[in-house]
Amino acid sequence: MEHPERVIIVAGASRLGGALKALLEATPGLRAAVESCWEEIRGGDRPSEAAVVVLVGKSLGEDISEAVTRVRERWPGAKLLVLADDRRQWRLAKEAGADRVHFKGIAPEKLVRAVGQLLKGGNRGVGGMGLRGDG
Repeated sequence: MEHPERVIIVAGASRLGGALKALLEATPGLRAAVESCWEEIRGGDRPSEAAVVVLVGKSLGEDISEAVTRVRERWPGAKLLVLADDRRQWRLAKEAGADRVHFKGIAPEKLVRAVGQLLKGGNRGVGGMGLRGDG
């Protein structure tokens, strides 16, 4: 039996991380082991290897560019999806090298699809949300 890919959510001390975890775990056909790791990464620990990391806004309490760099250092082989708070964060996350960037208000089915595409090896820079659309 093939092992599921690991998805790590860095979402701060909000309920959003738990909601994302529940959403991804409940999605049929999305073979992912999901864990949240805000406290660990803030403390300098490096949780399990990851195929995809979902970084929610300013969950690390720093500039989004710095947060993207920090996540890349901890999980160099993982695809990175950022859920931005606003257009400035969206732009900065893309410039810092996030594979995909969406706004926090993304529809749940689109978020699941984005994670699924990254798990399947979606190319860097492919997809993501434009500044005006929901795509």
